[in-house]
Amino acid sequence: MAAWTLRQPSAREMAPALLACVAALDIAWGPVAIGASSASAPLLPLVRSPAVYQLDARVVTRELTLRKGSPATLNDLSDRELNEFAESGFDAIYLMGVWQTGDRGELHAQQQLPAMRAAAAPPPAPPPPAGADVVQESAALKQSTDTPLEVAAAEQAAQEKLEEVFRGRPRRARSAPLIAVGAADRSQRRRSRSAPAAVIEYSVHADLGGDEALAELRKRLHARGIRVFLDFVANHVAANHPWTVTNPQYLVRGSPEELEREPHNYYCVGQGAVAGIFAHGRDPYFDGWEDTVQLNYASDELQEQMCLALAKVASMCDGVRCEMAMLQCPTVFQKTWRQNLDCNAGEAGKEFWPRAIAEARRINQDLLLIGEVYRGGECGLQGYGFDYTLDRFAFEQARIVTCPQFATDEGFRIPS
Repeated sequence: MAAWTLRQPSAREMAPALLACVAALDIAWGPVAIGASSASAPLLPLVRSPAVYQLDARVVTRELTLRKGSPATLNDLSDRELNEFAESGFDAIYLMGVWQTGDRGELHAQQQLPAMRAAAAPPPAPPPPAGADVVQESAALKQSTDTPLEVAAAEQAAQEKLEEVFRGRPRRARSAPLIAVGAADRSQRRRSRSAPAAVIEYSVHADLGGDEALAELRKRLHARGIRVFLDFVANHVAANHPWTVTNPQYLVRGSPEELEREPHNYYCVGQGAVAGIFAHGRDPYFDGWEDTVQLNYASDELQEQMCLALAKVASMCDGVRCEMAMLQCPTVFQKTWRQNLDCNAGEAGKEFWPRAIAEARRINQDLLLIGEVYRGGECGLQGYGFDYTLDRFAFEQARIVTCPQFATDEGFRIPS
C-alpha cells in the first residue's frame, strides 16, 4: 500500500499533442463488450495534483477473507474503510493487480517461493556461547548486586560483548514480503502467487469478485467523491495467453538459436511442426519476465487489439496507470527487438499511444491517463496525450529514502 501525489506538467514541459482520430470499433476484448463509462454519480473536477492511495487488490481481498472467515471480494471493503479514505483527503484509489492472470504466471511464482521464503526468513541467531552467556551473566549480576552502578556496568559490558558478536555481520539484503494466508482456501493461496502483470484477460479476476464486484465498489467510492484507477500492461500478456496458438503474429517470435542461447528470454509452445518459439516480455536493459510473452507492436492487428483492451479498461474506471508505457514507443521497441523484426511481420515505426488514447477517450472522455516511464521519456509520453507521467526511478528513490528497509546495497539503479 502506498500514497502518492500526481503533479501535472506545465505547458512548457509538454510536447505538442499527437492525438489521432480512429474509427469506432464495436468489437469486444474479452467477455464484456465495450460501452460508455458507467460512473454512478457525478464527480467534481479533479484537482491539479490529486492524492492517490494505492491498494494491492489481491492483498486486500486476502485480508478481508481472513477477517470474514470466508472468500471475500473487492466490494467487501467496509463503509468505515471507504469513509476513512474520503476523510483523509484522497482523490482516487488505485487498485493494483485486479486482472485475470495466467496459470503459467502462477506456476512461475510457485517456483520462486522457496527463494522468497529464504530471503524473508529472519537472520540466523548469533552463536549461543558468545552472546547468551554474557546475557545470563548480566542477569545474574542484576539479581545478586544491590548497587545500581554495578548493575549498569554489567549491562554495559553485556551490550559491548553482544556488539562484538554482531560486528562484521553483513546487513540483510532486501527481502520479498510474504503474507501468511493461514487456512484460506486454495483459490486464495493461488491468488497470492500469480503475477499481476501476466494478464490473460482484461476482466477482473474471479477470485476478486469479477467485474460486478469492481463496479459496485466504484459506485460506493463515487458516492464519496473518490475515483477508481486501474492498471494496464501494454508491453506483454501472460505466457500462456491463447494468442500463442490462435494469433502468433501478435507476439514477438524467436529462433531455435535464440532459444538455445537465451533460454531465460525465450520459450517454446507446442511440439514438433506446430511448435512456436516466443520471447518473454522485457525492456532493452534487463532479462525477460518469464511468466509473460512480448507483444509485437510491429503488427497493426495487435495494435488494434490493444486499443480495444485499453478502451475496455477505460469503461471500467476513472483513471489508468499504463505500466512501462515508454516500451511501446517505436524507437524503444525497435531498440529492444531489432534482431527479431526480420521474423515478425510489419514495421516498428507506427505510433501506438496516440491511437489508443483517442479510442479510450472516445469511451470515457474524462479518463485520466498516467504513463510509467524510465530514463527521461516524460515529454514524449505527455505529447501523446498522457495527463501525468510517473518517473519510476524518482519514485523508487523516494521510497528508499522514506522506507530504507526496501533498499538494496546498490539502491534502485537504472543502467545508462
